[in-house]
Amino acid sequence: MNDLFEIINADYIIDVQERKMIYKYAIGLGFSSEHANREIENYILCLGGGGKG
Repeated sequence: MNDLFEIINADYIIDVQERKMIYKYAIGLGFSSEHANREIENYILCLGGGGKG
């Protein structure tokens, strides 16, 4: 999942559409809804905000 985040965050902004795509990918990998959202938020925070488009 880290590779996907790096590709999407190439412009240092994760917009709403990218966020939805990451969420769907995480669910497809078997993450629960809560865990997927938590991981996405944690990753964005680690990248210094990443923008929220």
